[in-house]
Amino acid sequence: SGAIFAEIISRKFKLKTSDLLFTCCMLRDVGKIILGSFLAQEQHLTKGLEGQPFDVLEQEVFGIDHAEAGAILMESWHMPEEFAAAVRWHHRPAMYSGPQSIAMIVKIVHVADILSYMAGDNDGVDGLNYRLDGETAAGLGISCELADIIIYEHKLKYEELKTAGVL
Repeated sequence: SGAIFAEIISRKFKLKTSDLLFTCCMLRDVGKIILGSFLAQEQHLTKGLEGQPFDVLEQEVFGIDHAEAGAILMESWHMPEEFAAAVRWHHRPAMYSGPQSIAMIVKIVHVADILSYMAGDNDGVDGLNYRLDGETAAGLGISCELADIIIYEHKLKYEELKTAGVL
């Protein structure tokens, strides 16, 4: 879902990195697979942490969150810098301080991720714990009205892919 949002956003802004953005969005939560599979086997580690936001739980139990775990994985696979940056900073895009071209990717992955939660497509238990970085959205020129249009276009694309049997 987030990848479809990234594709729509890149088309709106006429960016030439749509394939890269799509892939970054597909990989943004890969760290959840790593940490989540361990947590499923070691549920006793979360005793007393019930009700905490997922990133707080990850920090308490593992000392890192899924974004950092995923970025470390991207780096260990020798993926391009864009992938590790997008995965590492997709919840905190304002903290990224690297090249401007990669900063744009990080920002769009962040917005796409949050829009997928807003559209109800990212239904993990931690979804409501993440917020759109207002400065990032404003910097990209994404107003509430444009976000609504992007969400609507996403729904149309999602239904088209579903009807075609792709999803």
